[in-house]
Amino acid sequence: MIEEKNTEPYILEDDEDHRDWIEAALKKAGIWPYSMFANSNDLLGKFTRDHYLLVLDLRLSENRDGAEVVKEVRDINPDAYIIIISGQNEPKVFIQLIKIKANDYVDKNNKGWLDELVISIKSGREDVIKKLNEKEQKAQLIQELQAIRDDISERRKKRTNDTGPNN
Repeated sequence: MIEEKNTEPYILEDDEDHRDWIEAALKKAGIWPYSMFANSNDLLGKFTRDHYLLVLDLRLSENRDGAEVVKEVRDINPDAYIIIISGQNEPKVFIQLIKIKANDYVDKNNKGWLDELVISIKSGREDVIKKLNEKEQKAQLIQELQAIRDDISERRKKRTNDTGPNN
């Protein structure tokens, strides 16, 4: 079974007030554990192949934007579930979201954006758990099939050895 740590949200938000609001919303919703980051270097230093859920702001106040961070995260874990939060809602932003293969988008301009974010994180967790369980089941089936093949191969060898070429 998949461990909770695989679905721990990693959240990159450079605005301190927004980090506080997000943290309060997560605590209220009972979403724990989670990791909050103020800059992409800290996030990327901790994000590994075993992490599957990322929330990040599209526009960052540092030398790279959220789209660049997503590309780096995809290099680390192509299967990561990525939720973009942003106050930008122009068509070019939506095109960018499609290009970077974001899984969800929460518009900070909406009054209930924190509630939307909580729903999106919960949905993302469910999706990640489902996909990881499917992956685990597939690996088990492959292992079982290999064991059956090995057994068949051994039986054939034994039958060949029992009958021998001259019998």
